[in-house]
Amino acid sequence: MGGNVSSETPTTSTKSKLVSLHSTLKCSFKRKRSKRDHTKPFRELIRTWPIIDAEKLLTEFDADLFILKLQKESDKSRKITKNFGNDYNSYRNERSDFVLILKNGAEISNLQREFVFSRCKKLRYSKLPSNFDQFSVEDIERFMEYVYTEKWNYDNETLEKLRKEFGCSKSLLEDNIEKEKHDYIKGDLIIKIVSEEVSKHEFIIKCDSFIASSRIFIHFLYTDILDLSLIPSSEVTISSLSEARAIISGKSPDIQLHRALQMMQVAKFFKVDRLVQSCEDVVVKHLKIDNCVAVLQWARDGGSKYIELHALRLIESEFPKICNSANLFDLTIEELMDVTSSQFLQSTELEILDSIIRWGEHDLLRKLEEREPNIVADTCHSISRRGLRRAELSGDELKDILKPLTMNIRIDYALPPFHNTLTEAYNRGILERSPLKEDLISCNSTLEYNPDVHWFKPSKNQAGPRYYKPYHLTLQKYIQQISDQQQLSNNPASCSDSIQSSPKQQTIVFENLFPEILDNHDFELAKERINEEWNNIQELPRLFHKLMALEIIKKRILTELDISEECFKCVFVLENDLETLKTEEKHEDEDLSNTSSSHSIAPDLLQVS
Repeated sequence: MGGNVSSETPTTSTKSKLVSLHSTLKCSFKRKRSKRDHTKPFRELIRTWPIIDAEKLLTEFDADLFILKLQKESDKSRKITKNFGNDYNSYRNERSDFVLILKNGAEISNLQREFVFSRCKKLRYSKLPSNFDQFSVEDIERFMEYVYTEKWNYDNETLEKLRKEFGCSKSLLEDNIEKEKHDYIKGDLIIKIVSEEVSKHEFIIKCDSFIASSRIFIHFLYTDILDLSLIPSSEVTISSLSEARAIISGKSPDIQLHRALQMMQVAKFFKVDRLVQSCEDVVVKHLKIDNCVAVLQWARDGGSKYIELHALRLIESEFPKICNSANLFDLTIEELMDVTSSQFLQSTELEILDSIIRWGEHDLLRKLEEREPNIVADTCHSISRRGLRRAELSGDELKDILKPLTMNIRIDYALPPFHNTLTEAYNRGILERSPLKEDLISCNSTLEYNPDVHWFKPSKNQAGPRYYKPYHLTLQKYIQQISDQQQLSNNPASCSDSIQSSPKQQTIVFENLFPEILDNHDFELAKERINEEWNNIQELPRLFHKLMALEIIKKRILTELDISEECFKCVFVLENDLETLKTEEKHEDEDLSNTSSSHSIAPDLLQVS
């Protein structure tokens, strides 16, 4: 476990040379940022609309913003883990060596002598004060649970009296820190790390001994606090190349990130879920544009779904900056497909198109270099990047590379619609011109076409425009200005207005796909929680938003309850669809019954999954 760490540490003279090199550099290797106003084409577009159409688009953006908040809340969800207090409390029933006997004969069992004595100092006395008579048996039982968990839902005055009489003056964390120091001297468990020869039939565990032997792991078991400073600083060094890059860029190496990634592997092996989550929090906190792609790929290789999700969200929110760096070319096509399919990618369609074309050209060039190596020099640089002809980057191979990505480009929402990037993509065959779409509807009263109706009135099942925050803010400002100038009642009606049909009754159908795996109690609990959340999303304007919100809510609740999505099915249906579904199920049951009666000789062949 753990990454490959170089033991070579650069000398002071090497670092000073690198700093001097950085200060004397005359050129910048960063791609220049575009100063183009991305909202100007959008402002010119909405100026031609009636105010009622602009308000419809605002409704779309508001719905997207609501779903974005749901997504951020869902991204934070993880399996609920026990803290050290709950672990101690659950351990009471497994092993106890102490019984508290009261004067009236009542007994409070399921206690651990060493733990209770470390919390309640006065219990060590042979004769207890007589003031305990003021407490009932229920009070003392509740207090014993408080000693383990620090949870108290009763009278605070009674709690303070109990703490005073039992000598429980410190918090659970403070007492555990003292207990940790005591156990380092008089503990009953010793963990030794040896490097002796083992037989070939034994299972070998490889891990970072400096982490397993350091106090950081034991300290967390006692306190639930991840203190990375307990790892000796001399033990963790990143490679010389990584440190050189950090010095040249004027940034410090991500030592905390490096330590957290290694510590997480140890925590996973010992199945300490709470420590795993603490390490994940450290990694997410240290995510930056420079490392998010590398961390994403590490997480996807089995590292952590939680870290993978947050790294992906950072790429979505900072996509223009990532595209202006070399990190763009480190992304795989699968990762780019996930990013470009996002409803909340903070980039214009033209920026996305330009980025994937540059990525495709780079990928094609890499393949050409691998295909035609320099035999003389035994290298892969026989193809000059400057001398490569443009025609070689516009062939069928480039189209095949970019085809999965261009499907995620929403060409109808590219502004301005006749930009050079679009025209060039069409000329090179990267994009195909689509025929006239049905959303160019005509107004019955004027027989005029409205080419922008797909912006503010997309089909109920289609995504529509992405939620791009600068567009949303621009639209809000524009509507506010128009509203201040004129009353909405005087605005002309839009030809895109249509009579809205009465909303149909909507419901959710649940199914436990694997009852032998998913307990019915957990299934009903997830079903109940999803139904409660469903009431908050019924007012969303379109079916697309409702389906997206339902999927996000389902994923969050199943994650919190530690239920696999493969075991749980949740389908959104309308009233008519529900009746059709019931009819089909009825016919299936009848067919199954008829088939069963006609094949009663071999009933084992009639198993329905």
